[in-house]
Amino acid sequence: MKKVLLSGLLSISLIFLSTLTLAQVPEIIWDGNYPSTNYVGTFSANDIKESPYGEFVIVGSLKVTATNGYNKVMLMQLDWEGNEIDVNQVFGDTNSMGIQWDQQANDMIITPQASYLLTGFRDTTLTSSTSPPGLILMEILRDGSVQFDSLYFNNNQHWIMGRCIQPAIEGGYIIAGSFAEDGGGTDQSFVTRMVKDEHDNYVFADMPDIRIIPVGTSGYATWISPFGDGYLLGGTANEGTGNKFDLFLQRLNADRTLDWTRFYGGVDSDFFADAVIYGDAVYLAGTKA
Repeated sequence: MKKVLLSGLLSISLIFLSTLTLAQVPEIIWDGNYPSTNYVGTFSANDIKESPYGEFVIVGSLKVTATNGYNKVMLMQLDWEGNEIDVNQVFGDTNSMGIQWDQQANDMIITPQASYLLTGFRDTTLTSSTSPPGLILMEILRDGSVQFDSLYFNNNQHWIMGRCIQPAIEGGYIIAGSFAEDGGGTDQSFVTRMVKDEHDNYVFADMPDIRIIPVGTSGYATWISPFGDGYLLGGTANEGTGNKFDLFLQRLNADRTLDWTRFYGGVDSDFFADAVIYGDAVYLAGTKA
């Protein structure tokens, strides 16, 4: 479940709903704004999951407005009563020149060890085009300590961001996201699989590391999910018909080679938000311009 939280100035708003039967109207059990204490900056939430301990885990970013608006990775934990657990944290750093890193978490998965594995992007320079944003993986333990933190693909001119992470059918984790050549080229999707090595570090499972999945003139994936003996990939793409955008779905084989692509939309622009698989049906959600 993604993007169920609304980010507002200085806080995150969360509503907890309960439904006893499908025929009943959802009842609001509690709601709240987070963080509950005053904090300079804007909190945004991009994903929420329930941990094996029954907690709500929320990830996203904190935009620090006091210093040129750079972002930090944000992780927040709530109990079932909506109370903040006191290990909520933001993660940020500076480079050797003291310039703030700009980074955020776009998606998260709970590992079998009950840690939180986050993906997103990090720009370690902000002032130099020679080191653009790269893919990040952060593994955070329940107590808020960082188990693993690494940056990938930031040693060229390409802009790469992790946007969705799921368990891979071959083991490890499959990550989908966006890839822009030379920082200003056509947006494309990338898909890669990562596993842990003997040193407990996340590494790429196979080559090539980035698999460009063409979806039209431009566009990229923001969602991926195992489906049968392969994957479904979803996002927004421009087929080359002017300024109109469509939702797209792609079926990938187990080795991430492309099986088929389908576009969905009307005369207006349609933008992909999220999807869920139920049985052999796929439900897409998005926005229409």
